[in-house]
Amino acid sequence: MNRKNLFILLGISILFLLSSCRPSEPKTESLAMDWADPEIIKLLDIQDKRSAEDLIPFLNHEKANYRYFAANAAASMQDKALIPGLVKQLQNDTLYEDIRALSAYALGQIGDPSAIPTFTNLFRSEKSRKVQGAMLEAVGRCGDLPQLELLGNIKTYQSQDTALLTGLARGIYRFALRKKTSTLGTKKIIDILLTPGLDLETRTIASAYLQRAKDIDLKPFEASLNSIFIAENNPNAKMNQAVGLARTGGAQAFETLRKTYEVEKDYRVRNNIIGSLKHFSYEQAKDLALRASLDTHPMVALTAANYFKNNGTSEDAGFYFEEAQKIKHWRAKQAMLGAVIKNTAYRSSRTRNFFSNKIKMQYDSTSNVYEQAAMLTAIAENGFEFPFIAEKVFGNSHPAIRTTGMDALANIRQHKDFKRMFGTYYRIAENKIDGFLKQAVNSGDVAMMDIAAGVYRNPDLDYKSRLDSLDFISQAINKLELPRDTETAYSLQKTLDFLNGKPEKESAKPSYNHPIDMELLTKLTEGSGVEIKTAKGNIQLELYPDLAPGTVVNFARLVIDGYYNGKNVHRVVPNFVAQGGCPRGDGWGSESYSIRSEFSPLYYDDAGYIGMASAGKDTECAQWFITHSPTPHLDGRYTIFGKVTNGMDVVHQLEIGDLIEQIEMK
Repeated sequence: MNRKNLFILLGISILFLLSSCRPSEPKTESLAMDWADPEIIKLLDIQDKRSAEDLIPFLNHEKANYRYFAANAAASMQDKALIPGLVKQLQNDTLYEDIRALSAYALGQIGDPSAIPTFTNLFRSEKSRKVQGAMLEAVGRCGDLPQLELLGNIKTYQSQDTALLTGLARGIYRFALRKKTSTLGTKKIIDILLTPGLDLETRTIASAYLQRAKDIDLKPFEASLNSIFIAENNPNAKMNQAVGLARTGGAQAFETLRKTYEVEKDYRVRNNIIGSLKHFSYEQAKDLALRASLDTHPMVALTAANYFKNNGTSEDAGFYFEEAQKIKHWRAKQAMLGAVIKNTAYRSSRTRNFFSNKIKMQYDSTSNVYEQAAMLTAIAENGFEFPFIAEKVFGNSHPAIRTTGMDALANIRQHKDFKRMFGTYYRIAENKIDGFLKQAVNSGDVAMMDIAAGVYRNPDLDYKSRLDSLDFISQAINKLELPRDTETAYSLQKTLDFLNGKPEKESAKPSYNHPIDMELLTKLTEGSGVEIKTAKGNIQLELYPDLAPGTVVNFARLVIDGYYNGKNVHRVVPNFVAQGGCPRGDGWGSESYSIRSEFSPLYYDDAGYIGMASAGKDTECAQWFITHSPTPHLDGRYTIFGKVTNGMDVVHQLEIGDLIEQIEMK
């Protein structure tokens, strides 16, 4: 296409995008799901079996609720064969804005650029701002840089145009998640945040862009971001605005963040301030990070300790050891001890050994296996401790210790300064650790096998010439149980192909293997809930059977069967999630089946959503997480099936290893 025609196309597209909107029309028929309806049950089965061919007729069905369900199913199935039906629905379903909005969402979920002309052609004539907002977001999921520039050029939306501004912010953010950014897009996000009277939902998603968009230069916007941050009073937006402000690296930005940390009550905002200190010089950040290492909230203390681990200096290594003795929380303490060893110079081997011996002496003094695992991570900063770590990994230990210890061995083997770290001893260390890697593959432990397989794929280590035979990898694959061990089986096959010089294959799509319990589904109603009982308090959840029926039924069945009782919270990431439900207790456990992902147009736009953990689309089973804060990068990728209605204070206190005493249906 020549430049003249390109400019004409862009100009026409901008006219479509800037056109005015009329009020949305009323619905004329209920779109509610009736699980007693045989056709709805059939549709659910089609969705579960991922049968696009059988779904297509329902996109043109005369009954509106069938068309609605079909569009919702298409968003989960993400099959390109469904695009024509969704386009037709978007064009012709003039009575139902919810169906058109859902069709736009589903097209975005499929992510194929062939949908762009449809959005361009229909935007101007579309009556509903809700649908237009859905189109703007969908463009961000399937468009390219020319469409991003179009979004960045929009200038007519006002604060009262909530659906349009939210859709615009979501669209630019979706581009960023696909590693597509532009100066114009970044400026538009800043302009949106400067809009007077902007609603919280839009502020939250626009602020998330500042936190997550890669390769953007925020330095020219320091003054604007400073004023936006100071004016913000809601932590959902403020926590990520803190990151955006820090990314400017300016003196004014640092001073504003420092002052805010001193008075901010919400630990999530404090956490993001400390997590963003890496954008400033060590001299600027050191004192604030030290104060934060003693923060009243353990997650902030952990983030501060990790700051020193990743940004500390050898001159201060001994000082970190002194500070570690003041830290009460075990995760933060071990992270700070890891900072001590990591920042001690290689040439000071006696000092490094002294510090790692201090940790080893404490290893058997705690009964908390998760604390022991954290100790192995800290000790691993001294590579010479690999024999001690291997002893714990291959002993009769808890899976969390085996997994964390194996990660530690893998990190030592792949360390960029491996030769420098071990000096003349490096060949011996190399051969011994390689022996542990092979032992891990032969162990039958899915986590250890996967971690070792990842090391073999490291092109810098040249295992293609180092391994005499690959038979042990093939034999390990044959011993795995599918679909339970799908993730590890794929990782090992990927390693085998890499070592044989074959091109990487796409991971196999998980097959249909676990029908939905329709009898139980009919007993669940909107508002069904559960109560999670922990030593730190109880958490009440509302479930969403109408939006994620297969997921809710699976979760409810496990709850009824007492599956979760006595299991641990195995993962807690500061200001992100608390995760549980793993039968192993390390995040690698599953059962002998998998369920399907269910992607309704729900958003992780607040704290307290419960979602399904997965190793990729359609691999969910038993593990779930609860969000600490808005996590929009999970939208449309991780099933939402409920939300906390009471007990978020407990969620924010949960730590790795905390016991899930019982979960009950309510």
